[in-house]
Amino acid sequence: MIENILANFSARFAGAIINFLILLLTTNYLGLDARGEISLIQLALNILHLLSDVAGGPGMVYLVPRTRLRPLLWIGYSWALGINAVFGWLVVHFGDINPEYQWRVVAIAVLLSLHSVNQNILIGREKIKHYNGLLLTQALLLIGIMSACIFSHYQYSAVAFVTAGLIGAATVFLLSTFFVFRLPDLPSLKIIE
Repeated sequence: MIENILANFSARFAGAIINFLILLLTTNYLGLDARGEISLIQLALNILHLLSDVAGGPGMVYLVPRTRLRPLLWIGYSWALGINAVFGWLVVHFGDINPEYQWRVVAIAVLLSLHSVNQNILIGREKIKHYNGLLLTQALLLIGIMSACIFSHYQYSAVAFVTAGLIGAATVFLLSTFFVFRLPDLPSLKIIE
């Protein structure tokens, strides 16, 4: 138990440091205009994530150990896709996000919403190492790809963030899906002595 708490704290602390480095990277190399666009993109992603977490969020952590996995996945994925289909374009369009990459922001929102369902299932099945690994992987991919876009491809705009976000979200979604589909459909029965 203590080991899981320390591992989770360490992963979150490392993620916070990486996010701070991303903030420094964007403010020092991309400028204020790009930083403003990135903030609007993050706001849109957070709004869509909050809406999609209604059915696929923390409540699922409670249900996962008590229920079959496949129906929960179906409900969580359907809700995430439905919410992003209905509200994704509205949030992105009225959030004053550049039309050049609006569809990519919606794609990131979909991938992050589906990944959130997977993460909550992993937590519910007590796969904390997988959860922490995915948390760190996403942060490292984001800063690594952004750095490559800025320093190798000379992209000094919010496109660097959007590209890194799309690749990072797709990667962690595929990894988390791999982990989730390796879980048994039925929860394990624990005998209390």
